[in-house]
Amino acid sequence: MSDEILRLRKVLATMGGGTGRRYSLAMRMRVRTAATRMRADGTGWQAIGKEMGIPHETVRRFCADKKGDDFVPVEVATLASTGMVVLVTPNGFRVEGIAVAEAAELIRQLS
Repeated sequence: MSDEILRLRKVLATMGGGTGRRYSLAMRMRVRTAATRMRADGTGWQAIGKEMGIPHETVRRFCADKKGDDFVPVEVATLASTGMVVLVTPNGFRVEGIAVAEAAELIRQLS
């Protein structure tokens, strides 16, 4: 168990138990960050919850709750000769030679 998980577990233990326990945004983000790292290493939700000392469904829900992550930066570059645009997503996907309206629709469908 990592030092961060041990510190997190101690803080979570002081919060008490029970249904409807309230977690601050900062605490939800700490749990989410630690759980995301553990998931990247292949750890399952139940094991993560057990290590943190909280229900695995709570951990999973915190990771799924991405308030503030809904919008990502988008750059639209116009090709001078054709009036078409090149769309490059934050994940690196590139679509060239489409109209602005088509790019907007594609972004809407991918959201």
